[in-house]
Amino acid sequence: MLCTNYITDGVGCMDIQLSDEPNLGTWTVGANYLIERGDNQCQFYFSSVRGSCRFKVDEFVLPRFEVEMTGPNQIQRTDNVIEGTVTGTYTFGERVDGTVRVNATLTSSSRRESIPFYDTTVPLKNGEFTFRFTDDAYKSKVLYRYDPFCVKSTILIVAEVTERGRNATQSTSLRIPLVSNPISLSFTDSPTIFRPGIDYTIKGKATQADGSPAASERVKVTATANNGRKTLLDKTVRTDANGAISQTVKLGNDINCLKFTMSPVVVEGSCDNQAVCFSPSPMYSPTNSFLQLTHVSPSAEITPNSNARVTATANNRFRVLHMMVIGQGNVLLHTSTFSTNSRNGVTAMTVDLPVTHAGVPRVKVLGVVAREDGELVADLIEIPVTCQLENQVGVSFGTGEAEPGDQVSVVTTASPNSVVVLGVIDKSLSLLADACKSVDTNNVCGLLRRLTGRSLPAGGSCSTESDSACCPAACSEPAKRAVTDIFNAAGVSLDSNMFQPRPPFVPPPPNFNIPFGRPEGDFFFDDVAARPAAPTALPLQPEAGPPLAPEPEEESELRDFFPETWIWEILRTNASGIAVHNSEVPDTITTWNAEAFAISGQTGLGISPLTALVAKKDVFVSLELPYSIIFQETVTVTPIIFNFGRRQDIDVRVSIEVDDDLELLERQVPENGLVRVSKGTGTPFNIKLKPRAIGLLPITICIRSSAPGGNGPCIDAVRKTLFIKPGCERFQITTNVYASNSSGEHCFNYELPTCVIPGSSKATISVTGDLMSPPDLTVCWCCLMAVVSRTWSGSPSMSSRGSTSWPPTSSLKSSPSRSGTTFRLGTSAS
Repeated sequence: MLCTNYITDGVGCMDIQLSDEPNLGTWTVGANYLIERGDNQCQFYFSSVRGSCRFKVDEFVLPRFEVEMTGPNQIQRTDNVIEGTVTGTYTFGERVDGTVRVNATLTSSSRRESIPFYDTTVPLKNGEFTFRFTDDAYKSKVLYRYDPFCVKSTILIVAEVTERGRNATQSTSLRIPLVSNPISLSFTDSPTIFRPGIDYTIKGKATQADGSPAASERVKVTATANNGRKTLLDKTVRTDANGAISQTVKLGNDINCLKFTMSPVVVEGSCDNQAVCFSPSPMYSPTNSFLQLTHVSPSAEITPNSNARVTATANNRFRVLHMMVIGQGNVLLHTSTFSTNSRNGVTAMTVDLPVTHAGVPRVKVLGVVAREDGELVADLIEIPVTCQLENQVGVSFGTGEAEPGDQVSVVTTASPNSVVVLGVIDKSLSLLADACKSVDTNNVCGLLRRLTGRSLPAGGSCSTESDSACCPAACSEPAKRAVTDIFNAAGVSLDSNMFQPRPPFVPPPPNFNIPFGRPEGDFFFDDVAARPAAPTALPLQPEAGPPLAPEPEEESELRDFFPETWIWEILRTNASGIAVHNSEVPDTITTWNAEAFAISGQTGLGISPLTALVAKKDVFVSLELPYSIIFQETVTVTPIIFNFGRRQDIDVRVSIEVDDDLELLERQVPENGLVRVSKGTGTPFNIKLKPRAIGLLPITICIRSSAPGGNGPCIDAVRKTLFIKPGCERFQITTNVYASNSSGEHCFNYELPTCVIPGSSKATISVTGDLMSPPDLTVCWCCLMAVVSRTWSGSPSMSSRGSTSWPPTSSLKSSPSRSGTTFRLGTSAS
């Protein structure tokens, strides 16, 4: 399938229609951006801008509730009790009434075993269940007497919620690692290059197993120089509230190698003392002149439209410091500053550099000093910028809740004269599968990060269980960095008539601690899967008591419009930056998620946060049908009447209407149709159906207030169609006919067997230009692409419903053309 669309405002939108019987599985939508060049000429060039998105085509039934589970982020040796909560919530915000099954299994990466130790099935209470088990539950079942805290073990908890009445199930899982040491250490934001004679600041971070900061943890930090012959730092410090560690080391001019090591203070019961180390590379200069830039800020990240305070330090005096701010591949600022502060041969100065949205998500700051002898001394640092796009986009419904059929105004705000793509979809789609989202903040910031170019070469780092084995040769003959590496990392071209000497290349020594051959990795086997939930028996419909006093009701309209996508429109904001889209809320009882992105010629791309609108009613009937059933097979459908808005129990009368070709065998409703619905819950009932024809057959259910002496107004009415499949073997007949360069008429005659299921016969016709134009005809590439891919298809009007024999006849006329044409008629039946 090939589609072409012209993009005039930076956004293109196309609809791709699938066939009635598409191939099930994963499909891919790909887009290539074509650039048109030339005046009045058909010349197209493929560019490198490409995108793709995968989606799955299957016989889906949208889920109407979600399951969430919370629990500890990690399990330590001192934790004796593990607790967690499972919650079932409908897409319209109310809690699920049903049962939950929770099973837990202990898995290990070094042992090929999975040990189930917890399994229970209980009813939900207000849509929640809190599970609780002790450490003896899994420790007592550990095989081989091994310590699960020392072999990278994980507890896998699977929760499956079953809705009462319909027995629809949704599941979720949670993995909790067993950790011997509660924290993990890493070197972050540390300069990858050190300069002899200038102080060096090492920065580390302590995190928990879930990635959250580990505050107030004791960490031992050591620094050695010149292959361990000199100790510069050896102390125990505590992490701050953000889990950060910062230590400054004074370096002499004789330092040619640095090695930093961090290790957590050994806790009782820890299996090891895991250490991490880091070795920055030394900077080379023929005159031992160095410049070092440092970002001075309480946080590593800054926000757009703020100043980045940068301190420049040099071990020799300099007069003028040239600084350049680079963001998204562009030079954002170029400034020169005169130095006035010099003490003991060290020159230091602080400069405030403005950073705008053009620096998202990171900026590079390049500092250059030109010595009197012609040598260039430079340094480069990277400063992360909060990913806040300049084009601020927002979506608002004006209200958080609405009823189906209400008129709402979807207001989108963005920069003036922006092109806005507004999408509002059913929340159930996000529960069904992960959405293919290529336009979100994370992806956009990732693309912008690539525009900033490469970073400086990182220093050597490693992590091991023993400090003595950590980077054994990290400081022997380290790779030196020259000023040319600084300019290359900045992405700046250096034009100079001066020869810049580079340090001689010294090959690294062999590392004898790495064994020959390919090292074996850890094995991880996950044998646990969510087993089917325990069957839930549907209780018999209780007899309704005396009719309750009905409340005043208004006649409700029939709900029969249930789209998965409510709004998908391209809008344009006015001079005030506002675009309004008026629409009617569809009939689905659910939560509608709205998102938008906008493109402006002045402020660029902007993406809105998620905004939700809950569409619900106080009392309504929920009718969920399977995707399809087989012809002449019996199916049981379970509607549920919900009462979430009334303060008391109510009695309603239920009426069921089905198509003439759909036989209603049984319904679990009293003869008078009176059903009592408790407040804050739902009452299910079963109806048994048997189709007598194929196709789409409607089912209508209406609930009315129990007015004395007759039926009251309709509270809610819903109509959905049931898809009936033939369910037999399908056979197909295909005939190909070639049409020459003249007009003509072609007749196709077929006779189908008498056992064909009524309504299952159909015919399709496709016309394809198989031959190209004569060689003397000049056709440009873009037109040629259209010729060779042009296909016409259609279905002749014919009907065989209720007949035992079907000899269809169809005709097709072709007009003369320069290209040969192939006609293909396909006939299929079941």
